[in-house]
Amino acid sequence: MKLLMVEDNLKLAGVMGRLLRDNGLAVDEVGTVEEARAALALGGYDAILLDLSLPDGDGGTLLRDLRRSGDATPILV
Repeated sequence: MKLLMVEDNLKLAGVMGRLLRDNGLAVDEVGTVEEARAALALGGYDAILLDLSLPDGDGGTLLRDLRRSGDATPILV
């Protein structure tokens, strides 16, 4: 399973990423809405872990944009 983690807190992202990888998951970590959009443009994620409060925008807006575009990837906020 391949996950995209959108989290700007480096310490939290590091701990979560390590735990997920230790349990056999592939995790790409990004810290901004812009980086998330770029990663999602490449596609291939089974799920997204999404922080709502990001330095360059609102994760909720990213979530709404994904749903409006028809992207049904499971998202955990």
